[in-house]
Amino acid sequence: MKPDTFYRRLLGLLTLLLVITFPSLAADNSGNVVQWYIASFPPINITSGPNRGQGWGDRRLEAITRRLTGYQHEIIEASGIRMTEDMQRKPNICNTGLLKTPEREQYLIFSDPILWIIPNGAITTRVRYATLKPYLNDRGELKLAEYLQQANPRIGTHASRKYGKGIDATIQKYATANTLVAVPSGAYPAARLLKLANQDEYDIVLGYPAELRYLAREAALKESNFVFLSIVEEPGLIQTYVACSKSDLGQKVIAQVNKIIGHPQVQDELLVAYKHWLDDETAARYDRLRQQTLSNRRPGN
Repeated sequence: MKPDTFYRRLLGLLTLLLVITFPSLAADNSGNVVQWYIASFPPINITSGPNRGQGWGDRRLEAITRRLTGYQHEIIEASGIRMTEDMQRKPNICNTGLLKTPEREQYLIFSDPILWIIPNGAITTRVRYATLKPYLNDRGELKLAEYLQQANPRIGTHASRKYGKGIDATIQKYATANTLVAVPSGAYPAARLLKLANQDEYDIVLGYPAELRYLAREAALKESNFVFLSIVEEPGLIQTYVACSKSDLGQKVIAQVNKIIGHPQVQDELLVAYKHWLDDETAARYDRLRQQTLSNRRPGN
């Protein structure tokens, strides 16, 4: 055997042994892989159709990952159940729009607040709005507990969805079997709810104000025919966060995210993306609430 042939074979054998013994050398640097889980939840994350990737959650994710260098970013569409399970058992899962709860804090690391948003409320038609006036306070917010007890309404909901601590507790306490009509999960379930609402099947449907514009368009309905009402049992605004698995990698990512979201330019991008999906009336109200909230949180107030 010629010497050069011998050395080539020896080098090949040594390479093979290294790959077998240290497989990570032949793979990507998985220690820097961050998997960003998203759910198909328009207009937060839009995963199909002509507006794919244009949800305010999609744009929020892009604004962060574009500045979060040094990692390999993977975007994975997953159900809420899978996301919860994987975040508890994997070290490299993140999400950019979770609400902070004591239960989630047991297995997640949360960033500083990333964005104030309007919580879930009631969507109804302008025609039916007059029937809700007796149950509105002086700020035009729906008193859900009183409404459930006195009006015997039909409320459209999305099966298995949580609407917020105040709404969920009120529904659990006062709703009856005839009150709630849940549509099973599927393609654009809330769009079907809006269409049914327009055909007098429900008195109200529950959802975010940002859903109204997107889903009315999806259902080929006029957005101006609907009204969004905040609910007394929920706060005026709620905070959303970036959250990652409670691990060394998750802690490192969150520390960098906190620096990113503190940038005024990033905040402007996030605000524009969110308000794009609000109607003009709701956007103006959001601006007022946000300004009041920020003013109240300044030192000395």
